[in-house]
Formats: sequence, C-alpha cells, structure tokens
Amino acid sequence: TVNGKLDKRALPDPEFNSTEGHVAPETELEAQLCGIWASVLGLEQVGITDNFFKIGGNSILAMQLVHRINEGQSIGIKVADLF
Repeated sequence: TVNGKLDKRALPDPEFNSTEGHVAPETELEAQLCGIWASVLGLEQVGITDNFFKIGGNSILAMQLVHRINEGQSIGIKVADLF
C-alpha cells in the first residue's frame, strides 16, 4: 500500500500440499491421528510422513490439534512434542 504495509487481500490464496507422495496410515491409531490432522487443517487427507507445518499448520492450529488428540486418545502429548 502507499503507507508501506502489505496488502494481504491482494495476495493469492496459499496452496498447501506435500511435495512427497502420500503415505497412507497403516494402523488404526495412525488413521485416527491423520483424520484429526486433516480435520484441523481443513484438508481431505493427510499422510503419516506429512509435516504439520509444511502443509498449513501454525502454532494456533498446533494447540487445537494437541487438544483434539488428547481428547480422543489416551496419549497425553504436549504442543512442544509437536514442534
């Protein structure tokens, strides 16, 4: 803009995708976790080798993800574990 600020509305929408091939979950736990990741990130599918932050995750979504995982599983992970 004229005052030197970035016009975020003029930027194209980001495309979050993995450069690696999709690796499907093999166990029931992996399938559940991939489903939670996909739901939090708003994606159709997430593979077990996908990097949370490279496919659209951020610190706020990381907190939501950890909360949802701890709600549905007896894993007890922390946000620091995700980082």
